[in-house]
Amino acid sequence: MKIHQYFLQVFILIFFGCKNDIKKPIEPNIIPKPLSQTIKKGVFILNKNVKIISPSE
Repeated sequence: MKIHQYFLQVFILIFFGCKNDIKKPIEPNIIPKPLSQTIKKGVFILNKNVKIISPSE
C-alpha cells in the first residue's frame, strides 16, 4: 500500500510538473501604443550617449 501511494505521488508530480508555459507576446509599455511592432533579437542599451529629445510646449 505504501508503494502504491508513493507511485501515485510521483505520477502526480510528473504530470503537473511537466507542462508548457504559454508564452505571452511582448507588449510595449509605450504611450501612445505603436500601430505595429516587430520583435527581433538584439538589445537596447541606455548609456550616456543616448538622448531623448522632445518638443517644448
